Amino acid sequence: MDDKRWLTIHFTDGREMKFRFPRQSVDSRNMQSIMEKMLQSNQVIMEVEGVMYMFPYTDIKYIRVSPCPDVLPEVAIQGVQLSGE
Repeated sequence: MDDKRWLTIHFTDGREMKFRFPRQSVDSRNMQSIMEKMLQSNQVIMEVEGVMYMFPYTDIKYIRVSPCPDVLPEVAIQGVQLSGE
């Protein structure tokens, strides 16, 4: 099983940054709470090669994470497919 994950932040000005990281060791029972805290913080915070990055949500258009996390927020719609319409 591949434990590598990919994250791409797409910014409102059209730029993007791509990151690769190992599977995080988070208890799946706490994942819902962790995701709620991330959304309330109004920023994405990452340690990247020994440096802390903080990205305010106001500068982010969307974030793509692959593969999909094992646990999603309760409000997430699952099983969705992109459509060409």
